[in-house]
Amino acid sequence: MKPFFRLMALCSLLVFTALMISSCGGDTENFVQGNGKVTVTVKNNVGTALDNVKIDAHAGSPTGTIAANTITGASGSFDFQLQVGTDYYFTFTDLNVVPRFVTPHADPTIIKPLLTSTVTLNEVL
Repeated sequence: MKPFFRLMALCSLLVFTALMISSCGGDTENFVQGNGKVTVTVKNNVGTALDNVKIDAHAGSPTGTIAANTITGASGSFDFQLQVGTDYYFTFTDLNVVPRFVTPHADPTIIKPLLTSTVTLNEVL
């Protein structure tokens, strides 16, 4: 009977640990999955946030597979969760009817996500 109780105690501990990790939220899950947070903010040359800008994160090269993309809102920023250990090239496309900057933007910006801290990209277009 003693081995049964040991097994039950071990299983209970494993279930408790799994529940604690899952209750911690998205950042813990991203850490476990090896994702890093990259915050991208798009502004013009006077510091005003630009909405309606398409941001593409290309994996591995400027023309690589698009790993993630978004269109900025009023804040001009977006948080990407991207795989650590990969270089990401960010490209920006103005979707306004009257363009505010040249599309495609000059050279793509290279970012490598970190597991332990947020990488911030402040792009002035």
